[in-house]
Amino acid sequence: MTVFNYNCDCSYSGTLQKSKKSYICPNCEKEWRNDDGIIVFTDEKSNQTDIYDDVYSAGYSSIDQKNIKSQTDTYKTNKELAYLYFDALGYDLKNKTENLSILDAACGIGWTTAALYCNERLLNSKIHAFDISISGIKLLNAYLKSQKINNKNQIELSVQDAMDMKFSANSFDVIMGSSILHHFDHYDKYIEACFDILKPSGKAIFGEPFAIGYGIVYSVMKVVSSQMWHHNKSIEDMYIDTSVRIQKSNDNDYLKNLVDKHLFLPDELLTLGRNIGFKKVEIKPLNNIEYIKNGLIPELYENMGITKKKLIKKTLQTYKIFFDMFNSNVTYNRTISPFNYVIFIK
Repeated sequence: MTVFNYNCDCSYSGTLQKSKKSYICPNCEKEWRNDDGIIVFTDEKSNQTDIYDDVYSAGYSSIDQKNIKSQTDTYKTNKELAYLYFDALGYDLKNKTENLSILDAACGIGWTTAALYCNERLLNSKIHAFDISISGIKLLNAYLKSQKINNKNQIELSVQDAMDMKFSANSFDVIMGSSILHHFDHYDKYIEACFDILKPSGKAIFGEPFAIGYGIVYSVMKVVSSQMWHHNKSIEDMYIDTSVRIQKSNDNDYLKNLVDKHLFLPDELLTLGRNIGFKKVEIKPLNNIEYIKNGLIPELYENMGITKKKLIKKTLQTYKIFFDMFNSNVTYNRTISPFNYVIFIK
């Protein structure tokens, strides 16, 4: 039998029977493919699955890694980031944490799941990781099988569409998603679905890009590069991409063809969460203020392959004018912070 309960079209809700080749609804005997322990709820393809299958099959963990042709061990390098997500929810993995049901949604290669599942202080917990790309889930499956684990955690993996999740209501204490909402055509429908599958008092956390923070960064980069006659296609492309996504934020016909679709404003997510019925919605900055002030722009330039020191120095000087205006604990995460945690508490 499966670890978690799932919904079937026949109205059955519960565990699925497991055979060597399939997972089976015990009520109507509908079958889903068993691919080496992975429940394959869907084989549907889209522009998203084609892109990410290509990325993961080539051994990269993200589109960014492939673009700069840099393969790193994401399971190791992102371990602490996974813990930061967990810490932001109020869990302290410096001490024993037990008996949680955790969903790693649209997980890619599943570095969050790997970090939590292998942590010796997370005990007797159940974790489910799913993605629309089977290639990413297979990488996670292979990694987990290579690890020696003795914490009595249970793991279940699946391939499914985030817009059509199969989980039964009240299944999870925690839902985690790193940079996933901005990929969805209708992220509001997904957050509604999260409300249904969270247990009472359950928490969902997503790390997402925000419009004002990124808008200021790429506007400054464009202005300074123009002033210094350093015309660079990467800077121009990022400025155009950011501005168009902000201007066309309600144009679903345009956004549906993009991989990265949305840049958020805090108030729209706060209002959405409250309207759905969450008791509390919080916006917390992912990065500390010092990094955003001094480290973000050099890192973005490095990712673009731009090393001109005078350009980087001038961009930092100009950016700090905007930064200093919003450098306040009250305004930072609503304005200049480009990437924030969004936490929904049921």
